Amino acid sequence: MNARDAVSSAAVCTIVLGLSACAADDATPPSPMAISSVATGDWDDIDAAVDAGVSAAEVAKVDVRSSADSLTRTYQLRTITDEPAWLIAQRTGVGRVSLGARVGRFGDPQREAGLLRAVAERLNALYGVDWAPLSK
Repeated sequence: MNARDAVSSAAVCTIVLGLSACAADDATPPSPMAISSVATGDWDDIDAAVDAGVSAAEVAKVDVRSSADSLTRTYQLRTITDEPAWLIAQRTGVGRVSLGARVGRFGDPQREAGLLRAVAERLNALYGVDWAPLSK
């Protein structure tokens, strides 16, 4: 291997390591997220509600993490413009789920409200039933 190949190889390794470090940073929100919405719904429907909500808000689910006590779920998301986003759901009582969202590194209140509204609406539609049709 000549010096030029060694430099190229080192550069590629540095880029790959840098990208993986960036991906790891997106796994958790950059700062604590505030709970800004309380929805009526069953906790066992949270994943289905998030799946429907992220579709309506034009974001995709990347990862899900549960707290040790299983009362909080943090969803790592990506927007259609490749921005990081997060949704947090907390079980706060029977039939009550608290929600918080952050879209982008600096926040986007309009898109956050749309995501929270879509998840809350789906939770409400599924509350107390086995299934519910998706609304348009």
